[in-house]
Formats: sequence, C-alpha cells, structure tokens
Amino acid sequence: MQVEQLAESHTLAEKTGLGTNNLHKFIEQIFPGPYTAYSNRLITGDYMREDPLFQIDLALKDCRHMLQLAEHSGTVVGNLQVVKQHLEAVKAERGEKGDFAAVYGAVRKESGLPFDNR
Repeated sequence: MQVEQLAESHTLAEKTGLGTNNLHKFIEQIFPGPYTAYSNRLITGDYMREDPLFQIDLALKDCRHMLQLAEHSGTVVGNLQVVKQHLEAVKAERGEKGDFAAVYGAVRKESGLPFDNR
C-alpha cells in the first residue's frame, strides 16, 4: 500500500503543478529508506523496466491472499481494494512484464496522464 500512496501523491503533485521532484525532496526528508527508493523508481520511470523487480502476478497473488484474510476476519481494507484494481490495470497494460511499482502508471492513466512517464 506504500507504493499506492506514493503513486497517488506523485500523480497529484504532477497534475497540480507542485512537481514530482519537489514531492520527492519532501519524501527524502520525512520518509527516508524504502519510501524514498520507491519514490525514485516512480519519478525516473523505473517502474517500466523490462525485468520487473516484483512481478505483477506475484503482487496480485499476495493482494488476493490479504483480501481473503481480511474477508475471513471481518476487516475492512478499502485501500487494498484500490491496490487490487490498480494491480489488475498494470497486468492489462504490461502483461507479465508488469512490476508492482507500475501501480503508478495505473494511477496516472486513471487520472488522465500517460501510463509511462518517460
């Protein structure tokens, strides 16, 4: 869900004129570590790589498993439902070459931008 939030934030930053680089600088200061690494992958277009770091089918499998756990335990996980929709959009757009980080492309496309930011 971390990547979903970054994808939505970067899309908003681009569409409002704040700019993804300004948002990235903020993320570097407030959320160092994996957030900064994924933020960098998004703004550089690394989510479009030929050899995914986290293959989309594995991400979908994990997401479905978490949704099943939530259903069985009676837990509401609205964000995870959105993630699943975006993962499915990545699969439709990129096929087996889709990377988990490409939820950014799905959010971009859903918001009227091109899937690929390169």
